[in-house]
Parts: sequence; C-alpha cells; structure tokens
Amino acid sequence: MASLPPGKLHPVSPVTPLPVPGSRFPRVPLPVPLTSLVGRGREIAQVRSLLMLDEIRLVTLTGPGGVGKTRLALRVAEGLDNEFPDGVVFVSLGQVRDSGHVIPAIARELD
Repeated sequence: MASLPPGKLHPVSPVTPLPVPGSRFPRVPLPVPLTSLVGRGREIAQVRSLLMLDEIRLVTLTGPGGVGKTRLALRVAEGLDNEFPDGVVFVSLGQVRDSGHVIPAIARELD
C-alpha cells in the first residue's frame, strides 16, 4: 500500500455497520490516524468536558492544516463512544469546499 502524507488518516476497509440495540445509528469504526497524538492531554480533557455538558451541542476545532485537529477529535471520540446512546459518528469534511455542502455530507453519513 502506498504511504500517505503525514497527518492523513489510514484508509479504513469497507465495513458492514453493526446495529446497536436502542440506537438509531449503526456503529462504524472510527478512522485510524497514521500518526500519533502527542502531548494533548489538556486539550482532550477540555473538549471532552465541553461535549459532556447538556447545553453544548457542537464544538469546533480550528487551526492551520497539520496541527492535529482531526487526530484530537478522533482521540476524544474514542473515549466518548459509550457516553452517548447513539454513539459517535465521524464525518470527514476535508473535501467539502462549499459551506452549502456541509449539512448534506453529514446527512449522508447518518443515512
């Protein structure tokens, strides 16, 4: 397999989503980053604590490309999968160039 540039996600083989009793969404494995996340314990805790608040419905991670936003989000998602009745779903928006396509991309992932 050809190597991917640093920071890119390891391609995940097509998988059959697993039905989860009581959930509206099937569980699909999260992508696996090719590089590790180092020294982000404080940020992981901050994002996780924000997502656990009832009044917080969305957390946006911003910054220049390559600083680890996706790896941070995936690490947080790994630890929260069992905290939400419908689990956690990863929606890649990296190829979306028009803001009008964000909602349709999310809807496609959620079927």
